[in-house]
Amino acid sequence: MTYTIFPISLPPSVEDVDRYIQIRLSGLKVDPSSFRTVYEDALKIPREEHVCRLNDPYLFTIIAKDDGTGEWAGTAVIVSPESYKMAGLPDAVKSEGTRAFGLAGLWMHPEHRRKGLAGRIVQCGLEWVKEYPRGKDVGKCLVVDVYSENEAAKNVYTRMGFREKHVYTEAGRLVTWLSLMVA
Repeated sequence: MTYTIFPISLPPSVEDVDRYIQIRLSGLKVDPSSFRTVYEDALKIPREEHVCRLNDPYLFTIIAKDDGTGEWAGTAVIVSPESYKMAGLPDAVKSEGTRAFGLAGLWMHPEHRRKGLAGRIVQCGLEWVKEYPRGKDVGKCLVVDVYSENEAAKNVYTRMGFREKHVYTEAGRLVTWLSLMVA
């Protein structure tokens, strides 16, 4: 099998919005314990809100597509420092003197795991971070938070070079923040 890794173009096509909603809901349904969002709540999100998210210039949405079937196999979003979504980032997570970008919603359909796609998606996101126009004169890091019991995800991120930076409790669950310096 071959796969194409690509960002969703701005503005997104009607088909891309529909496919994004479909893969997002699939992830929430198949792996509910990996996400903060609950499937039932995500079903209530108006289509217009998804369109706004996909059009947000501070978010970079990446897709892994199975070239054989055309199906979307996985997704992730890179969040720029200017996004309101980064406002609550603990100082302990950032490396001193860097601008922190977030990695959110990385998910692969189970049939497409263990093929290096998560790494390819993150690499695509890292290229966007490197080229991000604001703050080119300072260091950058990519941060991700993972439920601490999700050992598989933590292992994937560690193999990519992420290092544990901070652990805290949220709604009774331990959450681990990991960080990767961007060269």
